Amino acid sequence: MGRIQDELYPSVSDPFSPLPTMICLQETKLVACLADKARSFLPPCFSNFKCIDVWGTCGGILTAQDSSALSLSSFIACHYTLTIPNVELTVTNVYAPLDRHDSLTFLESLSELRTQVLGAWLLLGDFNLTWGADDKSNANLNASLCSTFNDAINKLELIELPHLDRIFTWSNKRVNPTLARLRCTFVNTDMNHTFPNTTLTSYVCTTSDHMLLLVVMYTTLPKPSTFCFENSWLLQADFLHSVLLAWNLVHLRGDVVATLATSLKATRCEAKVWSMLHCSPPTIHHNCKFIIHMLDVLKEYMSLFPGEQHLRGACQLRLA
Repeated sequence: MGRIQDELYPSVSDPFSPLPTMICLQETKLVACLADKARSFLPPCFSNFKCIDVWGTCGGILTAQDSSALSLSSFIACHYTLTIPNVELTVTNVYAPLDRHDSLTFLESLSELRTQVLGAWLLLGDFNLTWGADDKSNANLNASLCSTFNDAINKLELIELPHLDRIFTWSNKRVNPTLARLRCTFVNTDMNHTFPNTTLTSYVCTTSDHMLLLVVMYTTLPKPSTFCFENSWLLQADFLHSVLLAWNLVHLRGDVVATLATSLKATRCEAKVWSMLHCSPPTIHHNCKFIIHMLDVLKEYMSLFPGEQHLRGACQLRLA
């Protein structure tokens, strides 16, 4: 869990990434995840969380919510799913069994769970199942199980959100890797009507063999652009020099209040420009993530050369 916060919450270091409202983890391998343990890897505002303990040597599910945006009053915990109902949306965090003999039991549990869900429903996580041949980079496929998975999703009347930037979500990270799309995101009809502009993309993942997915649900409610002054800016040697220039360039007017308002507006604009230039992550941080993402996409179409494998490893070590 050492670097899980950087993987899960890239917006902490990247001001241009959207802030998540909910975090869904699968295969946590945690037993009795207490508040102290959760605080060691979750962002500070995610104090509302529920979890399912690990079974045997694998499994474990955790769902955490931003306490300032969502309340957590009830939940439904099953063996393979953790469901959190909210006012407008119910979210089910999934970690399906690795043993194919248990897959039918898992799919039947989804049918039972459907009867307890009202309104918009979002299911996401590691289903450990594939739709068909296009979801895997080799021919090692269980056609019967694929058909069963398709039938179960159709009976649940679910729609899969398309991945906008990736084909596969898992890699065994070998020289000639096996790639598969094991992580899926589904919505029901109510969800599709309530949040019609929902998108599914991915973050650059530097440690896990699974892709880190980002679901963004757009609403029609406008969000104001609030300016927040950081006291730490005053500790930078060039901050006051840059900002005071904007303050002094405002021409005096007869109305003192209007002059003050104009000066504050100009200073605020200059402070925003200064913060974007000085408080963004280092260039090396962006470049390493870009290279990792580029090579991961390339790996979906061809085997990487040894030099490319070495470059990806070097970038991963640099970020670590």
